[in-house]
Amino acid sequence: MEGKACNIGSNPCGSSSKGNDNIVTADRWVAPEYLVHGSASEKVDAFAFGVVLIELISGREDTDGRQFRDSIGFLGGGASEGGCFEQLRIFMDPSLEDYSLAEALCLAVLARACVEDDPLHRPSTDDILKVLGRMIWL
Repeated sequence: MEGKACNIGSNPCGSSSKGNDNIVTADRWVAPEYLVHGSASEKVDAFAFGVVLIELISGREDTDGRQFRDSIGFLGGGASEGGCFEQLRIFMDPSLEDYSLAEALCLAVLARACVEDDPLHRPSTDDILKVLGRMIWL
């Protein structure tokens, strides 16, 4: 599988110097290393996927690129399991009230891993697909 989210912040939709990228500008989806060095990789795509996943779980748009990354810090192991579920419930979009908390937690942990500042700590595209594939078969 080949990632497609790279260069999200660089060109307006439909315009590209290469002529083959249809890109929507959304700087909040752009990984820190891409903003600093312009280096594209599958880890940049993982970062963008993580931001989208966080926005889907929360039901809100991350307007500054850090807001939700900071607010999912409870997934770092500081809270007890019950506390983690409670904080996740507060974080989640209320329209997802019937969605399994265990599945939401799995997605939130995946999202948190995807938005790590260090690209070496982010999952690969294959790792992301494995996690999502396992969830489908639960």
